[in-house]
Amino acid sequence: MVFSWTITTLAAGVSFPYNTESPLVSAYDAPGHAAGQISADGFQKSANCLFLPDFIGFEHEGAKRVAFLGDSITQGVRTRPDAYEYWVARIAEGLGPEYRVWNLGSGWARAYDAATDKAWLSKAKLSDEIVIALGVNDIGTTGRSAVQLLEDLQTIVSSLKGSRTDMSVILCTIPTFNFSDAQELVWRDVNQAIRSHAIVGVDRVFDIAEVLSQAAPRDNLLIPEYMSSEFDAHPNGEAGSAVSSAFLEWY
Repeated sequence: MVFSWTITTLAAGVSFPYNTESPLVSAYDAPGHAAGQISADGFQKSANCLFLPDFIGFEHEGAKRVAFLGDSITQGVRTRPDAYEYWVARIAEGLGPEYRVWNLGSGWARAYDAATDKAWLSKAKLSDEIVIALGVNDIGTTGRSAVQLLEDLQTIVSSLKGSRTDMSVILCTIPTFNFSDAQELVWRDVNQAIRSHAIVGVDRVFDIAEVLSQAAPRDNLLIPEYMSSEFDAHPNGEAGSAVSSAFLEWY
C-alpha cells in the first residue's frame, strides 16, 4: 500500500511529539502541501523522524482483533526496513486472514506509561485479545523495582479486563536486554512472578524470554545471533522468526 498525506500545525515551532528512530518502512517527506503532488520533486527519504497514522484498517466481519502492546522490541526497531521480519509482523502473517493484528509497540515505552490508562491503553481496549510485552525500559532506563513493575502490570491487566468482559489478555515474560547486577535481579524476580501467574486476570503467559535467552545460568543474556548488532540487544530478524514460530506453535 502506498499513500500520501499532509500534516498541518496550528502554529510554528515544536508541535508533534516523536521518537528518533530509523523508519521500518520506506517513507519520504517534503515541506508544504505535497500530498496531492504527482511528482517526487522536493521529497527526500525520511530518516529518524517519521509521522504515520496510528491505524490503517478496514471492516472485516467476524475477524478476531489482536493487539500487541509493547516497546521497541514489539515495534520492531533495528530490523531491516521493508522486511517485516520482526516477531509481531511474522505472527500477523502466520495467524491468517481470520485475525486482524494491531502493533501498538512504541520505542522507549514502559509499563509505567500504559498504567496511566490514557490514550495509548485505550487503543488496546478496542481489541478482543491483548498481548502485553512490557518491562524492558522500566528496568533498563527508569530503574523501577520489581514491586513497582508488577504493580504497573497488574494495573494494566485490571484496566483491560475491566473494559470488556470477554477480553483475553496474554502476558509475555520480559525479554532480556543483557541485564546484569541489580537490573538482572529485578528482571528475574518479575519473570518468576509472571510465570507463576501472580498477575490477576492474565489468561495465558507466553515465555518470550525463554526463546531469546541463552541457556541458564547465562539466561540474562540474549543469544548473540539474535542481537541486531554486537552492541545492541534489540532482537533482529532471525530472533523475530524464532519468537513468531514459538508463539504460533504455542498459540
